[in-house]
Amino acid sequence: MKSVQKCNYIFIPIVVAGVLIGHSCTAGTRPANDTVAQQYIHKTGIIQNQAVDEASGMAYSRVNPDLLWIVNDSGDQPVIYAVGTDGSDRGQMHLDDAENQDWEDLASFRLQHSAYLLVADVGDNQAQRPFVILYILKEPQIGNGRLTAASRVNWEQKIQFTYADGPRDCEAVAVDTTDRKILLLTKRDRPPVLYELPLDLAARTQTQVALRLTTVETIPPVTAADITEDPLFGRFRSRPTAMDISSDGKLALVQTYKYAYYFRKTEPGSWAATFAARPKTILEPRLKQTEAACFGPDNLSIYITSEKRPAPLYRITIQKGDNL
Repeated sequence: MKSVQKCNYIFIPIVVAGVLIGHSCTAGTRPANDTVAQQYIHKTGIIQNQAVDEASGMAYSRVNPDLLWIVNDSGDQPVIYAVGTDGSDRGQMHLDDAENQDWEDLASFRLQHSAYLLVADVGDNQAQRPFVILYILKEPQIGNGRLTAASRVNWEQKIQFTYADGPRDCEAVAVDTTDRKILLLTKRDRPPVLYELPLDLAARTQTQVALRLTTVETIPPVTAADITEDPLFGRFRSRPTAMDISSDGKLALVQTYKYAYYFRKTEPGSWAATFAARPKTILEPRLKQTEAACFGPDNLSIYITSEKRPAPLYRITIQKGDNL
């Protein structure tokens, strides 16, 4: 297995094993016998808002240019942070009548001519919560400005749900507006398990049961090298920490602590069949716990950041020629 060379920043794409990539990297290894996406990696900035100290979910704005929405992990107030794609502080908003018990992901989507955010309070490390919660709210339009410290927002819908086969820990949630589904991918199951909920905004409050779709055995497991490089944390490196679906509903992104992977949905096809196919690997810089990731507005790039400070922002652009 070929080691990735240490470097601080690379502007010019390089060729590794016949695949064109631009890789800003730290210590790590390339995946063996895997298809690697053509990509360019660009560090766009560092998150400036000191309150964003445990970024666990991120979504690209559907109405504001060059804006990302980010949430912190458990223990924070029910606050959604506005961050420029350059890391600049664009303010924050308090989600009223909500609690951050364990916010683990964030999704953005458009439906019926409106833009929405979905906050996923679905973390459950011990798999013992009697129910978990999704909050759906309309995305505010702030243009090139910023939110004030007093900004507040109400949720449009609160979905309280359980899993059909018992509690699960989950950090990866995505919205598919084409099929009107909310997808959830578990973290601690080996292999991870994919569940779905209906996306229906008719009722303000809902009680649902997430249905089990399939196990996802196509995300590469940890390797002996992962354990050797990090004896304490290496065994967790293949676990899903974020998920997103492209705005056209054709691609699914799954982030792990090691790399990201994208799956292309067949036409016609189900998400169970899509996740049964081998994904393409997106090589990434080694960050301190990559738990927040999302597609960019063109569906040809993704953004990632770290759960630990200082939290750099990276944009990874996938080339159009890569069969997207």
